[in-house]
Amino acid sequence: MVKSVLQAVGAIEIILGVIAASLLFSQGFFWIYGLGVFFVAVSSGIIFLAFAEIIEHLIVIRESLQPKLIDSKSEIKPTEKVDGMLKCPKCGTLNPSDRNECRRCSAKLT
Repeated sequence: MVKSVLQAVGAIEIILGVIAASLLFSQGFFWIYGLGVFFVAVSSGIIFLAFAEIIEHLIVIRESLQPKLIDSKSEIKPTEKVDGMLKCPKCGTLNPSDRNECRRCSAKLT
């Protein structure tokens, strides 16, 4: 959403800058103002487009760093007992049978 808004604003600013610069160029003696308007509008439009790309990359990075949630349809392995110890279903660490959580990864031992 934000990316598309920034892209639209950037494109509109570039187009309006070109139109305004063309109008000022056509007046003859305002050519220096037209040149200034053109460069300011185009450069700020490019900045908006660059921000749109930066935001897209930040969203991708944020999504890749978020932990993946366990699918509600997937089964969670039950805790196994090995020689009187509880084997963690998540990391496989052996824990004393009186523990409720894994001593390594803090997963629930059922």
